[in-house]
Amino acid sequence: MDLLVDYPFGEALAKAGVPAWCHGVWQRERLAWPEGEDRTTRVLWIQTPLLFADLRCPPPGKAGPEQGFAGHLLVSGRICAWQRPLDLQPPQGPGDAGAMYRDGTWMLECGIHDNYIEDWRQVADGTAHLAATRGAVGMADGEIVWPAEGLLEILVACGGHVIHAIRDGRTAGLRYGRFEAASGQLNPAWRVGSQDAAIADGAPWTLWHDAMKPVARDALLGQLGVL
Repeated sequence: MDLLVDYPFGEALAKAGVPAWCHGVWQRERLAWPEGEDRTTRVLWIQTPLLFADLRCPPPGKAGPEQGFAGHLLVSGRICAWQRPLDLQPPQGPGDAGAMYRDGTWMLECGIHDNYIEDWRQVADGTAHLAATRGAVGMADGEIVWPAEGLLEILVACGGHVIHAIRDGRTAGLRYGRFEAASGQLNPAWRVGSQDAAIADGAPWTLWHDAMKPVARDALLGQLGVL
């Protein structure tokens, strides 16, 4: 399957990398703010050594807002700032940033621009991961430059968890599923945003990071249409 293109900015990519304490799959257990808290919204954040995706939806059978975004993470000390070129509900004001404090498999996020706390639990480490994009993504002066319009796909996978974020120029959506490396089977689970966002099926991927076995990676890429 000829679907991969090596990313050409190796040295610049290393400089932009995310520290290992952020890597993995994180499930939100609680969001608290001065007026209340939320323990029921399903939230999953997949963080690879650079790219990430995050999707949020109400529990099965319940109505509620859907959110999702993907891009790359900037880390300075304990401050994480999520760059969200693909976003169902772009943030207003100064953006999305939090102070992060990790304790074992737990992480506490304290809002920088808003008054909130989020409790995150790591459900998979970052050992077996994949990050790839399709669309006119590049680097300039050591920073990632994302296309402002048109096609953009961001794929992140880690520990059997997969999020495929899609923007086709008309609409956008994020799809989450579980991948079984032993069988090579990808099983859909949740979707947020548009279900009609079209993928560039057959177009080559730009590979950013890859710590999966080639057979498993190719099986995953070949089944994204089922999500």
